[in-house]
Amino acid sequence: TKESEVMLWLDKADGKEYKLSFEHVKLLYLVSHFGRASKSEEQPETWIRELPLCVLIYEGIVAGKLDFDYAPYSMLYAYTLEGRATTRRQYLNISQEGKSAIDDLRDQNFLKGIKMESADMLTTNGVQVSSKGLDLLQAMPPLLRLEVDEFLFIRKGYDPPHLKKDLKNVISDEEGFLVVTLNGFEERSGVTEVEDVSYVTSPFLPWLLRRGENAMTDNSERAWESGQGLSQVKGDLNENLILAQVHLVIEEWVPYAA
Repeated sequence: TKESEVMLWLDKADGKEYKLSFEHVKLLYLVSHFGRASKSEEQPETWIRELPLCVLIYEGIVAGKLDFDYAPYSMLYAYTLEGRATTRRQYLNISQEGKSAIDDLRDQNFLKGIKMESADMLTTNGVQVSSKGLDLLQAMPPLLRLEVDEFLFIRKGYDPPHLKKDLKNVISDEEGFLVVTLNGFEERSGVTEVEDVSYVTSPFLPWLLRRGENAMTDNSERAWESGQGLSQVKGDLNENLILAQVHLVIEEWVPYAA
């Protein structure tokens, strides 16, 4: 993180100075719209589940407002079909950098976590901004707030966004995830549209597991075909690795599919 992209904040309660990247602060602000600690008996506690938060992080990345990378990751999610709770496993564009930032904020007590359980007994994590995190957001630069607001709200015309009606929410269904607002906006999230990676593979088994001496299929002569693929990367990448003549063995422990 560049020094110019770091926010310094002094916690008057413990006298400790904190240094957070702009992306950490923007992520904290994003969470604050859905999950906040209660500051009084009249104010209810609110939380946001981990998966909807990951979807919103992805939306912020493709909008160019969050500087994280993402990659396909297999996840199990719950949804309601014909009044019954069910689950589905699907590859989603998940930002491990975003999840790591959430862990950083929890370690510094800017976020609080909770274990939640869905109707079909699927356990997931939820987070909320702590009282300490809310105090930090009071000193958040307005420009950073604007960057988050630009992708988190669907406003009509030039009017300021309504904090409830214009706020994006995430709904899961059998096809994936919908981004909706109370003002009628509805759009299918691209978080399920994992990017194709062009490659050619060949089967391989160690000799001790083979029966006979028959050679296995060799597709190395088709490797040139992977160069015909088109890039589907939506976000700006920090690094690009170009490799040649690479041999990679992917192993799987069959009894546990690990």
